Amino acid sequence: YIEWSERVFCTDNFVRTIKLEPNDHLDDFMRIPDCFVRFPCGAILLLSDREADQILPLFRSRGTVTVKGAGTEAINGIYYFARKFHGVDLYKKIGTWKGEKASFRIFRWSFSNKVQEWYISIIKEGKYVKFYSTSA
Repeated sequence: YIEWSERVFCTDNFVRTIKLEPNDHLDDFMRIPDCFVRFPCGAILLLSDREADQILPLFRSRGTVTVKGAGTEAINGIYYFARKFHGVDLYKKIGTWKGEKASFRIFRWSFSNKVQEWYISIIKEGKYVKFYSTSA
């Protein structure tokens, strides 16, 4: 008996191919995933080959953002699409800040008064370290 992880998900299509009927045994219908997507939070989505064919071009179509000439050299570089955040693309790059590995992010934040700002920042010890911001 192997316990299913709470961080592993699959699509309806994937589940339907292995859904058990009364008196069936799971080992009679085991399916090996053709592809999976690992999200920044650590969750994993299992995909069939047809689903992968449809979803992978979406990941490849996301652009990158290049930062040059920042006053802090560690901020410069190529940021890759990570996910949607407040309805807008969030970009991320892994780098070094003060001798430690850091996740640099470019994202837009929406305040309760409907003001929006773009940020370049890192998260360090659970708090944002803001380097740059501008009104959206």
